[in-house]
Amino acid sequence: MILAILPDTSKTESLLNNLSEADFDINNVSVIMQDVALRDKIAKDTGPLKGMKPAKLSAGLKKAGASPDAIQRSTDAIQHGQVLVAMQVDPKYEQAARQMFSDMSAEML
Repeated sequence: MILAILPDTSKTESLLNNLSEADFDINNVSVIMQDVALRDKIAKDTGPLKGMKPAKLSAGLKKAGASPDAIQRSTDAIQHGQVLVAMQVDPKYEQAARQMFSDMSAEML
């Protein structure tokens, strides 16, 4: 699973568009942010963290196998208005997906 923090919704929208154009399945992508209504405008509630609300993020990430450091950095980022994106991707396409995240100034966790 790719787990990354993006600086804002604009970069997140661009990432989602780029992934979609590259034929990645957007249903394998979760977007978590403080403003759930805004999230719903840019992304569907899908992917490995489907149904996850910011208040339950720590428990959900722990269940998904994230490290304690990644959990702390993720919750801090959400509290500071950043966006957490998680993506399930076939290992043979993971490097291409990671490059797309990097192109959007993502902090990889």
